Formats: sequence, C-alpha cells, structure tokens
Amino acid sequence: MSLLPSFPLLSRTSGLIVLGLLTACGGTEQNRQTPSSPPRRLVSLAPSVTESVAYLGLTGRLVAVTRFCDYPPEVRALPKVGGYIDPSLEAIVRVAPDLVLGLGEHEEVLAKLRRAGLRCLALDERDLEGIFGSLLRIGEVCKIPGLAEAKVAQLRAILAAARARVRPRGTPTVLVSVGRHAGQGALGTVYAAGPKTFLGQLLEIAGGKNLAPAGGAAFPPLSTEGLLGLDPEVIFDLVPGLEEQGLSEAKILSDWKKLPGLQAVKTGRVYVLGKSWAVRPSPRFPKVLEAFIRGLHPELPQPGGNK
Repeated sequence: MSLLPSFPLLSRTSGLIVLGLLTACGGTEQNRQTPSSPPRRLVSLAPSVTESVAYLGLTGRLVAVTRFCDYPPEVRALPKVGGYIDPSLEAIVRVAPDLVLGLGEHEEVLAKLRRAGLRCLALDERDLEGIFGSLLRIGEVCKIPGLAEAKVAQLRAILAAARARVRPRGTPTVLVSVGRHAGQGALGTVYAAGPKTFLGQLLEIAGGKNLAPAGGAAFPPLSTEGLLGLDPEVIFDLVPGLEEQGLSEAKILSDWKKLPGLQAVKTGRVYVLGKSWAVRPSPRFPKVLEAFIRGLHPELPQPGGNK
C-alpha cells in the first residue's frame, strides 16, 4: 500500500543515500567561525544539505552539488562535484566556492579544502534537532538568521500540530525498514530506524511505538527471526529511488509476503515509501511525518487544503 503524501509542503537515489543516513555524524568546532561577509557561491556535498539551502531561499547561491542532489529540480542542472561519499576536490576548487557545506562524515575532505584556503561548514543532521540546528547555522553564516529562525519555527509548529492531531489515538507497534536490498525476492537483513534517528522521532510524534531496539546502532540489523519475534502491527518499508531502480510497490510487498505470520502482513499494513525524501534528514521531513500518520491512523481526516 502506498502512502505518498500529496500535500505541497514543499534521481538517482541509491544505497549511497541510505549509507549517508546510516553514517551521519556531527560537525566540529572549526565550524564556529562565521565569515565576515555572506557567502555567495555555495557548494553542497549532500542532498539533504542542498534541500536545507533551498528551504532557506538560497538556491540561487549554489554553484555546484553532488550527482545525487535532485531537489529542488533546478539544482539538477548545476555542475557536479562527485558523489556523496566520493566528492572530487578538483571539481570543488574549480567552481571557486566561498563556502562548502557538508556533513560530519565529509570532515576529511573539508579539512583538505580548509588547508587549500576554502571556507567549510560541517553540519549534523542525524535527528530533528540536528536538522533545525543546521538550518540555523546556515542562516547564521549566510547572514539571514531571522529568516532561518522563522523557517525553523514553522517546522516546529508542524510537529506540534501533528502531536495534537494524533494524541487521542492508540499507539500501534511499528517497524521502519531502511536500507535493505529490496526487490530480491526475499527480505534479507532489515535495518530498523532506531528511536534516536529523525525517522524514529517522527514515528513517535506520529503516534507509533517503535519496536527497533533502543541503544547501540542507530539502525540495528534484524534477521528474519528477529522480525518474527517483534511482530509489528505496522511496517513502513523505505525504498528510496523505487522507480529509478526498476522496482514496483507490488515487488516490494511480495518480499514481505514471504513472512505471512507477521501481523502487518496479515492485515495489509505494510506501507512502501519509494521517494528519496523518505530517507533524507531535510526540511522535507513533514512529508515523512504525514505518511506515518496516514499509515498509523487511517481513520483521521487528511489535513485541509492538501491535494
């Protein structure tokens, strides 16, 4: 069953995007030095960072992005500086940026760029507060702090409204699957979004009880036996780039039907989210939240004005 939100809150997407989700880490103290003048030529090293820049109305300042950056659509025409885990130093230097924006896992590349005299900022987007902090930091460096604060306030208001909307409802048990080898005819190892990830936090706000083990890995692996032991009432299977991979929702659901004993499979409550925004810790997370709410509480009316 598909739960792609249709409201306007607002590639190539592969395992590399999910890898970024699994390995995201924090920024460094070197980021705290704010340039004296606002940067005008930005390079983004991650799709989620590109989306944050766009959310702040700074798309026009981007001069290069990665080959996985596909939103907003206009960034697809920009020069590319490599991939998410293999950015090209030469390509970055070639576009003469005055600020390079990356994540914590880009620190080695950013350190080399700093030694070459470029300004760099490593962001932390592991959870919701990290997303908010990244927006505020970009706003600070780009000299639009008031706008960034207002944008973050809007996102916080969406979260508060969602909590109020689902508060009287029950809390079904849920598993959020991220990063498995989908469409192979078998489930294989499933990686569950833990409670401290932005996905786990959105699930809690949507009114679900996350069955992923707490503590340890952010995305703990689960075997078939582990899945049967948890036996969730609802499953969300996040498969970014579904169409680009030549897969279909029916194909993904057929994988889960190999475990007919699961409650979610018995009752038809396995939901497929096949767009890249489903795994990106970016300001488009309200789309994920709305998909979770729809799956967990189908009796709720859709928000007014959403087409």
